[in-house]
Order: sequence, then C-alpha cells, then structure tokens
Amino acid sequence: MPIVTAYDTLGEEGLQHSLCQTHAKAIFLEPNLIPKLIKPLRHAKDIRHVIFNSAAEVNQKDIDELKREHPDLTVLSFDDLQILGQTNPLDPVPPKPDDLCCI
Repeated sequence: MPIVTAYDTLGEEGLQHSLCQTHAKAIFLEPNLIPKLIKPLRHAKDIRHVIFNSAAEVNQKDIDELKREHPDLTVLSFDDLQILGQTNPLDPVPPKPDDLCCI
C-alpha cells in the first residue's frame, strides 16, 4: 500500500488534489481534522476508509457528520483497526520490486 502525505496546511483544495491524484483508498488523520475531510471527499471517490488517531480526543458529532455526508465510508479509530486485524488475520503480501512505496 503506497503512502501519500498530505498536510493540514495544504487546506481542503490541496487535500482533495492529493487524494484524487493518488487514488488513495484510505486516509489516517487526527480527529480534529475530520470536518475538513467532508468537502474533499465529494471529489475523492476512491477513499473507502477513514482511520483516526485513537490517542487524541474525538468529537462524535464530527464522525456522525462525516458518515451522514459519506455513508459508504468505513470510519474507525486506529485501535478498532488493530482489533479488526487481530481478529481477521490475513496472509502477508510481500512487495514486488516495482511496487510504489511513498509519494
């Protein structure tokens, strides 16, 4: 899975560009940035999973609004993602020499 960095200083337009150009499937972010994700996801149609940092305080209202605007998304905390992986293990998929790592 390639890693793409997008900084909150880029603003919504920069985030949208980054997500659209890379066809990202998932995004990991701090919970306080969830509201800034709503508009860019109207154009970044490849995103399927939103994972937020469990170590930071989350506003449930922000998650509810994101799910209301984008009902097809899976939205979960990093802790929940870890539990999901532990309860549903998969075989490793080693990288190939021509796999992209980081953009």
